[in-house]
Amino acid sequence: MFIKNKFIFLVLLSACTLGNSIVLSKARSKRTKQPRISKTEKLPKKKRLAPIKTTQTQILEKVFKDQDDIELSENLEFSNTNNFKTSFYEELDLFKQNILNTFSEKNRNFIDQSNSENLEHCLYYGKRIFITDNTKVYSCGDLHGSVFHLIKNLLYLKSIGAINENLEIIGNNLIVFTGDFVDRGAFGVEVLYLLMVLYNKNPDKVVIIKGNHEDINLTINYGFALECYKKLLPKEPNTKDNLYKNFELYQEGDSFIDMPDKETFIKSIFELLGSIMEINKNLEAKQKFTKKQLIFMKATYAKYQEEFKNLKEYVDIINVLKMLTSTSFIIFETQNENTPNLIAQYTHGAVDIEFTPNLKDRKETFPLSDKGSMILANNNIYNWADMQLDKNQNVASRGQNISAPISGENVFEYANKNNIKFICAGHDHQDKNFNKYGYACYKNQENINDDTLIVKHVQYFGINTGFTPSMVKLEVIDNKFVTECVHE
Repeated sequence: MFIKNKFIFLVLLSACTLGNSIVLSKARSKRTKQPRISKTEKLPKKKRLAPIKTTQTQILEKVFKDQDDIELSENLEFSNTNNFKTSFYEELDLFKQNILNTFSEKNRNFIDQSNSENLEHCLYYGKRIFITDNTKVYSCGDLHGSVFHLIKNLLYLKSIGAINENLEIIGNNLIVFTGDFVDRGAFGVEVLYLLMVLYNKNPDKVVIIKGNHEDINLTINYGFALECYKKLLPKEPNTKDNLYKNFELYQEGDSFIDMPDKETFIKSIFELLGSIMEINKNLEAKQKFTKKQLIFMKATYAKYQEEFKNLKEYVDIINVLKMLTSTSFIIFETQNENTPNLIAQYTHGAVDIEFTPNLKDRKETFPLSDKGSMILANNNIYNWADMQLDKNQNVASRGQNISAPISGENVFEYANKNNIKFICAGHDHQDKNFNKYGYACYKNQENINDDTLIVKHVQYFGINTGFTPSMVKLEVIDNKFVTECVHE
């Protein structure tokens, strides 16, 4: 019985196999025969799709291309690059995280929350940076929205091999920005974007110091807020409508701004508002407008000062800028144990002569006051005060609660007390000792044996008011600081 069943099973299996073979044979016969390719014949190559360039890549290509026509404004604006807004806020988020990473982990949430809850206050802290004495430091004074000056600085750094076209810093080089990189000029958004990319790629080799213009009130008054509105912020219909109603209120029946329609007026008035603060100080620019036009622009500006403080996308930018350090101490560690380290201090406006920094502690950040981690922005001496290094020059007092400018005698005394051999600042763009590069170097006139150097450096500070692009180079030679103004 077993043999009979096995025989039947084999017969059925053979029949199924034969049937499948016939079906497969018929299917093959229906296929279109493909010509055989000889061994010498090559298959056609598939075209490789060009990689999609990121927004950042497109911008960096624009920065480092042949810049003979760099002065043309259309070649400097990044906001017309695809997905620029997305790329900007991605860099801003990373920028914020990198800044927070300089604080201890247990303090980061507290610092972030405190900073966000106090819009008109800023973080009040300093940084300690330890580097080898063969490191070169390149610093950049006030840019005030001039991406032209910044690009020229970057091109110089690339020409000497300090950075590459991806904004990666090469070798023992440190780059410092001493504040006031927004306001006054038309390209503060572009300047900030490049600084964020540079910092995010090299968080240990870039120092960005807060200036007095990295502040909510000044950015509203001096143009950066409106620049952000134009390039980054969502355009709300209500804002336009209210603006036009304000125009009608001040028009008083006179067509003092010759605009054919509402939309043309709105477009034009935003262009005018961006320079209102400069117009007030520039007689030639002021003469281009009637008295009623100026009254209207001022009224409109006052109306929107408060409204800008409620624009989340804009406040997010300011809250990050308020987190920047107020001053930075750079300690050049010598290779010889018997030779003391050399200390340099970078600030925007001045130094606090009553403060004694602990420069032996290796923690990167430290408070500048025992009264808390926040300070009202207008009270920040590092941001607002000036140093009167030339007795023959009058220097104005600035800031709400800042006393008279700090005398050169007191600054040199502070430096000697703390063994600081180099101080670099910006802010004071009216120094009469500036050369054509916005550079002035001071020595202690009261003590010829004092080898301390104090440098002021400013590049740009408003409409048609700036110096030839340059940077301040600092290095150690024969155990002493040597500084010079460098440029293309």
